[in-house]
Amino acid sequence: MSNYDYANIYYLSGTGNTYRVAAWAGDELESQKIKVNMAPFERSDPAAEIIPGEKTLLGLLLPTHGFTAPWMMIRFALKLPKGQGAHAFVSATRGGTKFGNIILPGFEGTAAYLLALILKIKGYKVRGVIGVDMPLNWTVLIPGFKEKNAKAISAPQEPKIKAFIKAIINGDPQFGFWTFVSLFLGFLIIPFSLGYLLIARFFLSKLFFSTNACDSCGICASKCPANAIQMRGKKVPRPYWTFKCESCMRCMSFCPQNAIEASHLLAVGFVYLVSIPVGALMIRWISKLIPSLDPIVDSPISMLFQYGYMLLSFVLVYFIFYHLTRIRFINTLFTKGTLTHYYRRYRQPGVRLKDL
Repeated sequence: MSNYDYANIYYLSGTGNTYRVAAWAGDELESQKIKVNMAPFERSDPAAEIIPGEKTLLGLLLPTHGFTAPWMMIRFALKLPKGQGAHAFVSATRGGTKFGNIILPGFEGTAAYLLALILKIKGYKVRGVIGVDMPLNWTVLIPGFKEKNAKAISAPQEPKIKAFIKAIINGDPQFGFWTFVSLFLGFLIIPFSLGYLLIARFFLSKLFFSTNACDSCGICASKCPANAIQMRGKKVPRPYWTFKCESCMRCMSFCPQNAIEASHLLAVGFVYLVSIPVGALMIRWISKLIPSLDPIVDSPISMLFQYGYMLLSFVLVYFIFYHLTRIRFINTLFTKGTLTHYYRRYRQPGVRLKDL
């Protein structure tokens, strides 16, 4: 007999990887006669859906970004109602790769345990944590896998997640050795993960643009899980990416016209801009005007100035870039000059946009 009557599974999925894992988990729960509510986090209502008590199981499933949890899932977890004894598990999908016949696992770092900690603080009894290897899907950097290779990476994960869920249903805590190894390594690179959350995700959000193939359908904006894309322009609306973007790759992967790219030329420009020590120069200039402020020249305040400068430069340069790419000739130059234009798009085989 199952230890649970109800299960709520909330997930974030850009290209369908995490959705697939959530579906496998839901299938196993339903096979044990447990009533399952499965929904993407942005269309869920945890306050109304989570029933307090030990007969309820909550599952949070998320992709790994920067070897930690995406900011929007961290925020979602922080806003969850108090657990009041409800049980929970966390699953983090990570980028698996395939070279010839060899499949290499990904690395989730602190992604899963960070959310597990939040759940613990909020009064949930965390019963398990797992990392699941799914095809690497960050097509800003690499081409998407062919369907055959994607299936080869994904297939072994179905029995793995189902065995994990079955064990939790039977009352056996699931905290495997390798999840602790990943957590330990994740601690070692916390500066990298913090850099991703504080800087890189904003940098990456401002690389996306639509090509001349865009037909202004607005699917990218309406289906964005972070509500990060705005359709701007009265006569010919074109997508504009805001800082809310988490680079989940849904827009690029599911655009009917394959009209969404990430500009590597713009990325080079951003790297050059942020290398300029504007914060330090500004503090030194201020200290010359007000000598009493000289002690703050080498203080953390100059870092705050530099951080503000970086974010402002992303906004202003992207605003100019967006309007330049509305000019057909310039758009063509940037389109031909980015590697993503030649990359294969990726989506989890069999997953449709409406599934997400």
